[in-house]
Amino acid sequence: MNRKLLNYWIDMGMAVSFLLVLVTGFLKYKRLLRWLAENGVYLPTYAITEIHKYAGAAIGVFVLVHLVLHFKWIAAVSRRKDKLTMEE
Repeated sequence: MNRKLLNYWIDMGMAVSFLLVLVTGFLKYKRLLRWLAENGVYLPTYAITEIHKYAGAAIGVFVLVHLVLHFKWIAAVSRRKDKLTMEE
């Protein structure tokens, strides 16, 4: 698999994982769950928690792989001190 395609799939994995964590995180709020139940919408909290847990682990793996793939670029930018100085 070429590098650009690999980066694309890693980025897509991060995006999907992030969205799953975001949505399930909101769905775990007690007030939201109570409001939904009052309006006839019942959500399986166990499934939401499992999705949230595994999506969180997945985003961690995707970010780690992303950092490994871009290590040379990160190191090169970090060495250029003139680009990282704070100007007021």
